[in-house]
Amino acid sequence: MTDDATRTLGKGSAPPGPVPEGLIRLYSMRFCPYAHRTRLVLQAKGIRYTPVQKEFCKTSSCKGHLDLEGRATLLECGRLDGASSKPRHEVININLRNKPEWYFTKHPFGHIPVLENSKGQLIYESVIACEYLDDAYPGRKLYPYDCYERARQKMLLELFYKVPHLTKECLVTLRCGRGCADLKLALRQEFCNLEENMSLGRTSRNGVTRSKGMTTLEAGAGCC
Repeated sequence: MTDDATRTLGKGSAPPGPVPEGLIRLYSMRFCPYAHRTRLVLQAKGIRYTPVQKEFCKTSSCKGHLDLEGRATLLECGRLDGASSKPRHEVININLRNKPEWYFTKHPFGHIPVLENSKGQLIYESVIACEYLDDAYPGRKLYPYDCYERARQKMLLELFYKVPHLTKECLVTLRCGRGCADLKLALRQEFCNLEENMSLGRTSRNGVTRSKGMTTLEAGAGCC
């Protein structure tokens, strides 16, 4: 997972500045499995993490990328990390119990994750955001090109949707000092169902092992 040192923004915080060219911004929350799903895809696609900078930009040609306190940073004028042309992402964490007022302009219900690109375009709902990243950025493709295999991977994702919720319920129950034997049993059953369905298509017709791509990342997110 990315080394995320970004502070969490809550009610009363100033909105971040525009997203500079070559960067995509992820509005996230450190412990949300749906946000982790998107982070895993960013990592798998080689879209490197760039911390939000705090250093003033003294270059007159800087187009005005602002950090969390509204100051111009070195990223926009191309002097950060050798002015790499490789795609990068930054993370802004949101306090979901005390959301900033401006965040509802990013998502109508204030949910996470949300992606924002340099054109000001917003992409939300984690599965949709992950598919956007796979389509919009070069490199390893997480969804297969074959129509049936692509549909099959999406069906496997549907089977996995209960896992993050059950994991959260289990942790909350344990934190409250109560037993969660039934939840553990249900969680184990969901993993067994997923493993059984994944094993059915683990090899292609010629016997070559196939990567599960997005399904594997989904499983990783559910276990975070």
